[in-house]
Order: sequence, then structure tokens, then C-alpha cells
Amino acid sequence: MVGGMHPGESAPRLRLGGLPQAVRFGLVGVVNTLLDWAVFWAGTRALPAVPAWRIKALSFACGVACSFLLNSRFTFRAEAERMTARGGRVHHAAARFLVVSLGCLAANAGVFQLVTVPVGAPRWAGILLATGTTFVLGLVLNRIWTFRAPAPKAP
Repeated sequence: MVGGMHPGESAPRLRLGGLPQAVRFGLVGVVNTLLDWAVFWAGTRALPAVPAWRIKALSFACGVACSFLLNSRFTFRAEAERMTARGGRVHHAAARFLVVSLGCLAANAGVFQLVTVPVGAPRWAGILLATGTTFVLGLVLNRIWTFRAPAPKAP
């Protein structure tokens, strides 16, 4: 026995698919955020003449595209498989995912503004509440709408 394993035995595999859906959704969110930041950072350095808001729009789009790919294959895999098995189209799910993402972007900005301006809470509180709100909103809407399977066709 070497390192607690018998000869010929392989190390246990990390099974991320066994994590609760909310945890998987959160992990995907972290990856997308890091990608967004990396694209923005690289873009602003490589293209200093381009306005930062344009680079930010591109970096956000990269994050959303990555988010759809990872969420459809990791977070909502069972839902996505059910959807396609019943004749659902991936491009329809992608369009719904974009609608949810833009809605979450608007909710994020709105909650932040509401909490920090009229209420007068500190920015960190606005960020926490806005992030928490959009996390729940995105998780629920993607689960029940984006990757929903079409109704079975009548015989």
C-alpha cells in the first residue's frame, strides 16, 4: 500500500457534478468573472486607444458566452439534456440565457443603485446585496426558463 492506496488502484476522482446545483452555478460565476476581468485587463493594455467601456462590453460578452457553455454542460446539464431530448434547440436556450444575463445585469445595477443612493448604505453592502440578488435570480430563471424542456408533443 502506497499513500493509502493499493497497487493498481487509482486516486479518487474529484466529482464536481455531485456538488449542489447552486454551488456549481457559483463556481461557474467565479470562472466567468475571472475571464471578464482578464479580457478587460488585456484589452485595455493591448488597445489603449479603444474606449474602456467598449472593451468592458466585449469582456462582459466573453463572460456571458463562457457562462452559457459551462452552465449548459455543468450546472444545468440534466436540464439541458432533457431539453434537447424533447426537441428543444440549443440556440433557443442561448437566446433565453442572454435575456436572463441582461436582466441580471440590470437587476444588479438597480439593486446597487437603490441600496447605495436612496438608502445610503456603503458600496460594499450594495455590492453584496446586488450580487446575492442576481445570483438567486439567475439560478432560478436559468433553471425554470432557460433550460426548460418543451412540452411533450401529443401523439
